[in-house]
Amino acid sequence: MKIDIFGSCVSRDSFKYTSNVEYRVNNYFARSSIVSLYGRIFKIKIDEIKLASAFQRKMVYFDLIKEFPRHIKNFNSDYLIIDFIDERMNILKTKESYLTRSKEFVESKIDIKGRVLSDSDKLMLWEKCAERFINDLKSNLKPEQIILHKAFWQEQYKGEDGTIHYFDDPEIKINNLRLKHYYEMIENGIEGINVIELNGFIADENHVWGLSPFHYEDRYYLEFINQLDSIVENV
Repeated sequence: MKIDIFGSCVSRDSFKYTSNVEYRVNNYFARSSIVSLYGRIFKIKIDEIKLASAFQRKMVYFDLIKEFPRHIKNFNSDYLIIDFIDERMNILKTKESYLTRSKEFVESKIDIKGRVLSDSDKLMLWEKCAERFINDLKSNLKPEQIILHKAFWQEQYKGEDGTIHYFDDPEIKINNLRLKHYYEMIENGIEGINVIELNGFIADENHVWGLSPFHYEDRYYLEFINQLDSIVENV
């Protein structure tokens, strides 16, 4: 069972919580905003991206060369999982295109200059690019092959000692409102897709990637796999 992911660690990490050897993450596209996907391609070679991690180099490279829209036209996996947690990142507008200003892009020190889009400009462009994203998916995949993972930022987390705490971060509610809008656009735009939305879970300070509103407790990922199993079994 080959799985592609356009999203983030909230989807990718779930596959560490299953012994189902039939699942294989075939292609993983992270650190990209939908806005960046439909800009003009940057002419760059992957070895020009100076990052120690091969995964990080590839993610920055794919964002710059706009790989995902081409990839989806030759989709060869069984399912595509989508989440929009990485939409938290800023977008740089250059003279001719857009790119996702991920931490990895900044650390790569690639000499591409631009200005950060305002929230209102990003939203306007996101909605336009989402229409193209939806059309690409509808043209190349069956609705039942698409799994929309409606992942959100959590307001609470479990501390290292097991006690429950609240994040002191006003951005959580703001980001969740944006995410709700983004997910609704995709869900309303492609009738018949599968949706996984998990409630009643919190973040975890003991998460392998550290404390963050979108680094969840183990139970979250286990339930995600349970729901994925149900989707696959009912096809």
